[in-house]
Amino acid sequence: NCFQLLGLLSAQRVIFAPELAHIYPQLVSVVANPEHLRSMEHRHFTQYLKQFIEILMLCTPSTLYQSHLTAILGPVFEHIQYRLKYTWDPIIGNSGLSMESTKPLGSDNCAQIANQLSSSGVESWLIAYYARGGLF
Repeated sequence: NCFQLLGLLSAQRVIFAPELAHIYPQLVSVVANPEHLRSMEHRHFTQYLKQFIEILMLCTPSTLYQSHLTAILGPVFEHIQYRLKYTWDPIIGNSGLSMESTKPLGSDNCAQIANQLSSSGVESWLIAYYARGGLF
């Protein structure tokens, strides 16, 4: 998959080649885009972290930490904080979300509830999505 390809590019240090320096900002704009990260399912997000971010962190030369790592890790860590907050809020009880909001949806009511949430905005849809463990 694309995460494995990005991991290979990082492990083999191709991503740090001077010949690719001009396209690195475009790569960052895709792999660290907050909207892309927010819409990624939990199962894909863990693969993103394991197959790309971890390898990127291990293989980046120390002289490129500031220019190459911070541009990606900043948005990723902000997103991890966002995702953890809304995933754990129903359990901790800080947000006012009830345990009811974590119950899985059956095929008979999934579309109806997803439509209700989407009509009230993307943010409320994502909060309900994360409260259900990244599944609808």
